[in-house]
Amino acid sequence: MAAPNEEHDEMLVIGAVQCPLRKDHQHPLDACNQVIRLMKEQQQSRHRPRVHLFVLPELAPLGYSKHSFANYLPNTQENLQIFHAIHQNMVQAAQELQACICFGTIGVLTDDTFTIRQVVVDTQGSTVATYDKMLLCDYGDCAETRYFTAGTSLESFCVGNFTVGILICADMRNPVCARRLVSTRHVQVVIQPAAFSRDFSFYTWKSFQTARAVENSIYWVGVNYSGDYYGESCFTPPWVDEHHKPVAMKCQTGVLVGMVKRSMLSHVRATMPYYKLLMKEGTGCIT
Repeated sequence: MAAPNEEHDEMLVIGAVQCPLRKDHQHPLDACNQVIRLMKEQQQSRHRPRVHLFVLPELAPLGYSKHSFANYLPNTQENLQIFHAIHQNMVQAAQELQACICFGTIGVLTDDTFTIRQVVVDTQGSTVATYDKMLLCDYGDCAETRYFTAGTSLESFCVGNFTVGILICADMRNPVCARRLVSTRHVQVVIQPAAFSRDFSFYTWKSFQTARAVENSIYWVGVNYSGDYYGESCFTPPWVDEHHKPVAMKCQTGVLVGMVKRSMLSHVRATMPYYKLLMKEGTGCIT
């Protein structure tokens, strides 16, 4: 594919925050502060681009773990105060860093009904998106329906002139989710906070990201925890070939920065058939 004209290009800079999974002995607010320090280091560096949107892994900073589910469900006043404090810390960080932040939390539907949730706060500290995971995972290392209820609706939000969709981890395995975000909400990028451990499902993660990006002509940002049992957060462009490849981290802690480019989106959608077919057919015959 020939390179698009990038002169005076409009861009959205996304930072995938590959942070450590909270250790069992670590308080959630300590883990929260640790993640905020990572974002500050990125944003305050003179040698790195300023990020418009930071994305944390699934349920980060609380952490996706049996310990979190056993000890920090929001079913006590003390735990509710912890979640409130995390939210306020993220609001303050978004205002200070002048960047939107997508972070994980546990949603409360009733006193004993909870969801796996991602919340987005903007540079003013306002909540601009709340998404509850729809495709709960009960295979490999996961047993989510033991603790959580599935969400029922898609979510998107705007950063500047770009529209961003949210899917959480296993949501990507149903192609309808991404298709509907593109056909009905007109997103240009999907962010995918995840907690992909290296069980038998890990090795298809990259191929699914590439498939979803290319078949929908969108950017795809998969965000995982750091560490030897996780890692490989990835930024995938809307077309993938030998000249346009996904960029992935290894297992280290850090921030993977990727640029969503309007010129690349427009070029792919004009020259390749997938977006045009999708917009003509909607979600096709899949219901």
